[in-house]
Parts: sequence; C-alpha cells; structure tokens
Amino acid sequence: MILDDANFVYLENFYDKTLRVIRQEIKYVWIHFSTYSISTIHNENYPELIISINLDQTSNKLIILQDVKNNLDSIERKRFRIFDLNTMKILFESLITNKALMGRLASGMYTFVNGHIYYNNHVIKIRYDIINLAHS
Repeated sequence: MILDDANFVYLENFYDKTLRVIRQEIKYVWIHFSTYSISTIHNENYPELIISINLDQTSNKLIILQDVKNNLDSIERKRFRIFDLNTMKILFESLITNKALMGRLASGMYTFVNGHIYYNNHVIKIRYDIINLAHS
C-alpha cells in the first residue's frame, strides 16, 4: 500500500517447512534518493494471523483485520485494529462478529479515507478525535 511517493507498507508472511504461516510482519519502506530502508512496524504470530490491511493515506493509519481462534463457542470473530503510523502504536482494537462487515473488511473491497470506510452505498465513520482523547 502506497503511503506517498517515497513510502509504502506491505505484509510479509513467514512459513514453516509444511508451508503453514507461522508469523507475519507489516513492513514500512522509506525510499531515499539512492537507497532505501525497511523496518518492521507490527508483527503477529500463529494462530492470530492478519487477514488484510488497508491504509488511510490522509491520516497515516492502517486497518488491520485478524482472525481470532476461539474454541469456547462457535461464534466467528475477527479482531479489528487501527494502527497509527505516526506513533507506531495500536490506537484502537475491537472484536467484530457481524458477518457482512467481516467479509467486507477481509475482501478489501472498500475505500478507507480520512477516517471513513466507504463501500457500496454505506459509510462507517471512525472518530479519530475520540480515539485520540482516550490515549491522551
């Protein structure tokens, strides 16, 4: 996901010998005039693996959707996180059980701009101002 002309973010998977994903890292790449640098900004280990990421370029925030393994009941859950690229911290985390929303976020078929998630004829507004108040 391209942040601007000189920066982008990508998800890297690490596999064991049986080709099962054992770890994932979200990497941030800074491109300089004649060189580049890569750093890991977030990582996850099996079993809670990252399903999808999406970038809000205007606010420098990532949506991270993770699979949640739960043996206690049969309710499917996903973990929704907002990661701030400026502070390199997770700002918000919530469990999602709505199947339509989980499917939309997992597919990546939405637009994430300035704290708004747009899909079909729907909008979900993420209140960064309230989230930031909780962390200050």
